[in-house]
Amino acid sequence: MERIEGTRAVLVTESEPARVEPTRPRLRTGRRRIGGGMVEIPIRQDIEPASAILTNPVLAEAKRECSSCGHPVGRTSGGLPGASEGVCPHCGAVFSFTPHLEAGEVVADQYEVQGCIAHGGVGWIYLAIDRNVSDRWVVLKGLLAPSGSQAQAIAVAERQFLAMVNHPSIVKIYNFVEHPGFDGRPVGYIVMEYIGGTTLQSLLATQRAEMPQRQDKPMMPVEEALGYLLDVMPALSYLHSLGLVYNDLKPENIMLTEDNVELIDMGAVSGIGDCGYIYGTRGFQAPEIVRTGPTVATDIYTVGRTLAQLTVDMSDSRYSETLPDRDDVPVFQRHESFYRLLVRATNPRPVQRFSSAEEMATQCRGVLREVLAEQTGVPHPGTSVLFTMHGCEFGADLAPHRTDVLVDGRMHITRLGARDVARALPTPVPTDDPESDWRIDWDDGIAALDGDLQVALKCFQRVIAAVPGEAAPKMASAATAELMLETEDAGNAEPLRQWCEQYYRTLWRTDHSMVSAAFGLARQRAARGDRALAIDVLDEVPLTSRHYGEAQLTAVLMLLDGKPVADITEADLRDAAKRVGGLSATEPRVLQVRAIVLGAALDWLRAGETPATNTPILGQAFDEEGLRLGTEAALRELARHSPRRRHRYTLVDLANSIRPPSWM
Repeated sequence: MERIEGTRAVLVTESEPARVEPTRPRLRTGRRRIGGGMVEIPIRQDIEPASAILTNPVLAEAKRECSSCGHPVGRTSGGLPGASEGVCPHCGAVFSFTPHLEAGEVVADQYEVQGCIAHGGVGWIYLAIDRNVSDRWVVLKGLLAPSGSQAQAIAVAERQFLAMVNHPSIVKIYNFVEHPGFDGRPVGYIVMEYIGGTTLQSLLATQRAEMPQRQDKPMMPVEEALGYLLDVMPALSYLHSLGLVYNDLKPENIMLTEDNVELIDMGAVSGIGDCGYIYGTRGFQAPEIVRTGPTVATDIYTVGRTLAQLTVDMSDSRYSETLPDRDDVPVFQRHESFYRLLVRATNPRPVQRFSSAEEMATQCRGVLREVLAEQTGVPHPGTSVLFTMHGCEFGADLAPHRTDVLVDGRMHITRLGARDVARALPTPVPTDDPESDWRIDWDDGIAALDGDLQVALKCFQRVIAAVPGEAAPKMASAATAELMLETEDAGNAEPLRQWCEQYYRTLWRTDHSMVSAAFGLARQRAARGDRALAIDVLDEVPLTSRHYGEAQLTAVLMLLDGKPVADITEADLRDAAKRVGGLSATEPRVLQVRAIVLGAALDWLRAGETPATNTPILGQAFDEEGLRLGTEAALRELARHSPRRRHRYTLVDLANSIRPPSWM
């Protein structure tokens, strides 16, 4: 099996567009959306056909390579300009970089050539007018086939099936024709729809050129690249359903029009498992294709490589078949899930890649939601198709639960429990092929939560690697790391805390319905000593959440609980009182937290502090008498709710000791 590279057209730098009877463009301005409506981009005007014609079609010498052996040919040597036609000195193959069709020439008695618009791996690409069908604009591209009339005839016959391909994101194939070449032998051409858009390669080049002052030329934003690829992946899935493989996905072959994102250049499409000539491009083509032939896995590889080439500077030849190390690329450091997506898509072992374009697209959507949430600060929640909905939350009541000691006199364990985590995590949706699936690792991780946390964490990390756009394995990993923090020695605490905080932050930032992540993130920030940031997270829990009250009570305890009186400010007390006062009297534990706030305010006054204003706090005058009365009332109310007689007496005694002195 032979691999042939360089199939797609390249822009010719020596030529400028000719102005041949330009038509008035249909001007559209504004913005539109890609990536399932998640990514907004500016509308780019389509290129009018006549203005795309090159006035002087000369291929840049730097682009001239032998189509047989890949060696440079037609280059300047000894002060003499390179020849546009000749014989390769390395393999003896004939090369020609001059157009074989001239303006005005009619192909197959139907297509009137207007000129060249680009140069591809098998020669020039021509713009023509279809004189038999409403003078529509079409594109003629040479067939990818070895020379010889018989081979050309076979190539034409083999390509007829492409005319039946019909998808809104795939360029339309109209016809397959032959026309005498420069040596008189027939040359096959594909007749395709003209698409007057901009390739992603050109778009990226334009974006980078617009920032010449920057030393680190920026690549395409990750969210934009994901949006474009999400729009063309249904086309790949469609081809795969027909038993076809696109083979040559790369930024040059993805066209952005005013209304769509489309695959162009169908010349490299082949059947799954076909032998013979395999076309592709170095840096994008899967390394195993010469052994396995075209497969769904080889197409998945090109998707991953295309995403990488759009977002990361891959000009170093070391990365022709590998990715840069995560620690060397800021984009990968900032978007770990995106990095994991690329790692799986380009795995050297085809069986480890995504099994289908649909599976990869599902993960792309999840990763895109994370990226957008990070970039915009606005949540972008989505519904998983691989996991059931979260049945319950964990860790939301840990801090308020500590205050139950005021009601029953018993100390309560308020650490995160492995069984609580296991019960709260969602369940994977069943699959028809569980034997070779990440679900095995998921089940092993759940089982290990109650025994070996190290094993559990490794299992959940493998699930993240397999489905990097899913929230469930990140939640499981964060919770497992938090459980380990309660058992590991101090030397391992910091890496685990960073890991834990990273996943909780990503989950909460992306989806504000994942309240467990908010409480987990708040706990990690509080453990670092940053109570203010912890409270900021708790304040993001929406009023509509059933855990809103717990978030407010937890924030109150972070403001006051465990802090020396000298470190408490009047602002802390008033903030805490406002939060408690804003909750319903039926909110669980609000009474005991109310007692804590009033007691803390009383201690603050007795420590010699003076409030700046006399504004009441929780309905009580902000003076010693008022706070004594309020605290006494709260303690007596707690006594009425206590289930233990002895503790009721303790609370009453405490209330009596706090009651203001009476002379009656």
